[in-house]
Amino acid sequence: MSIPRKWTRALGLLVCLMPGPALAEWSSVGAGDLALLLEDRDVRYGDLAWERHESNGILLFRTVEGPFGRTSLGQWRLEGNMRCLRWNRAADWECYRVEIDGAGGIRFIDAWDNVSEGRLVPRGE
Repeated sequence: MSIPRKWTRALGLLVCLMPGPALAEWSSVGAGDLALLLEDRDVRYGDLAWERHESNGILLFRTVEGPFGRTSLGQWRLEGNMRCLRWNRAADWECYRVEIDGAGGIRFIDAWDNVSEGRLVPRGE
């Protein structure tokens, strides 16, 4: 029995967004460093997606599924040392704690301790 291609991609995305092994030492990012960290680099989630935090508060999220992919536009802002985002103006802001591992890893942790883990990469890479 073979698994349809769309399901293998969905499974790959889920695995990519799951917490990784507890090998890295994660540390919180200070409020003063967070804007520089996010505006200077993209966050890549494996080969399946990336996001970009523009200095004007625009958040771009791009999935690489299919021949053309899909880009979603949202907004982001900082509240202390938390990254907050929303995908439309009518939605509530969702805030995430931000941690880095010192080796290019970054993770966002929501209010229920769900983790999205990615890698910081130079813009456009």
